[in-house]
Amino acid sequence: MATTAGEFITKLAQMAGLSTSDPDIVSILSNSEFSNYKIPESVTSRINGSMLTPDSARNNEALRRHYHAEILNGLDNNIESVIERFGIDGDIADSVRNEKKTTEKYNRLIERLNDLHAKKAATTTRSDKQELENEIGKLNNQVRDLNEKLKTAPTERDSFWTEKLKTKAIQNMLTSYNYAGEKDIPKDVLIETASVLLNRKLNEYKIRLEYNTDQDNISLKTESGMDFYKDNSPVSFKSFADSVLAESKLLTIPGANNAPTQQAASQHPLPAPTIIQGNGKSQDMSRYLAALDEISSGR
Repeated sequence: MATTAGEFITKLAQMAGLSTSDPDIVSILSNSEFSNYKIPESVTSRINGSMLTPDSARNNEALRRHYHAEILNGLDNNIESVIERFGIDGDIADSVRNEKKTTEKYNRLIERLNDLHAKKAATTTRSDKQELENEIGKLNNQVRDLNEKLKTAPTERDSFWTEKLKTKAIQNMLTSYNYAGEKDIPKDVLIETASVLLNRKLNEYKIRLEYNTDQDNISLKTESGMDFYKDNSPVSFKSFADSVLAESKLLTIPGANNAPTQQAASQHPLPAPTIIQGNGKSQDMSRYLAALDEISSGR
């Protein structure tokens, strides 16, 4: 079943965390010719199938296996180091290495520890007993370390994935802006500049970003973990970013023809370096480099 372009843009905006009341979204959807254009299901289904929301990502079996394996690989390496360090060889070592699951390798290591305890009980010489006690003590420490890592592995995995989702949400928001000077400067360069300015202001106010995976929302938190307020009102991350980028004259001002940004850049003249594009045309980058020079010098 075909979908209208308006319906499809609305769905994509919601998946990206954008409000349908955003002026840019409203402007796009107000074009009736565009909004009513029918997009074939063969196109929309392929696009939808290649995108992940936070909920679908958390329930994606391929992603779960990938990141679970990354975390458990470290435990496998620790088990292998125990085998080599303490001379666990023969059938016991082979049985440990041949196990595919990390938890089963761990169980085989416990078996070896039990064997050492049994051997200790049957030993009659004091030197042998002391040697076994030392080895058992070392293995007990290794087992304790593995236990701790197994306990923290799920938390580390969730933290890793949450940070990935937060970074993606920030990137989506920065990509949604209309930047002044996009005709002269590549948008990815402007996005990188905006990110630098935004992080600097967050550090200045000692604010950290907290991502809520259930609500797919980024909030501002103070050093003590409280919501960030300004003028007795809570400040959203989007409005904070809007303010920072507007003050830095990075955003397009309707009807202003980008004059403030061009004027600010011209106050820091540099030689006019160029970048050669694929079509053979050169692009003047002096204004962008001047702006970056101001950012990096902290002026």
